[in-house]
Amino acid sequence: MAVELRNRIRSGLGVTVTVATLLQEASLAELVDAACGSLRPAGEWEEISI
Repeated sequence: MAVELRNRIRSGLGVTVTVATLLQEASLAELVDAACGSLRPAGEWEEISI
């Protein structure tokens, strides 16, 4: 079930949380911290014309 939850988080939010984190009965706050830790800063915005 932890693997399914990890995959759902990855596909739905685009962030990676380890199965170990999920198996440690992490709180929602801990999951958010883990997810935020896997995010990378976005590149600079560039204006485009359509």
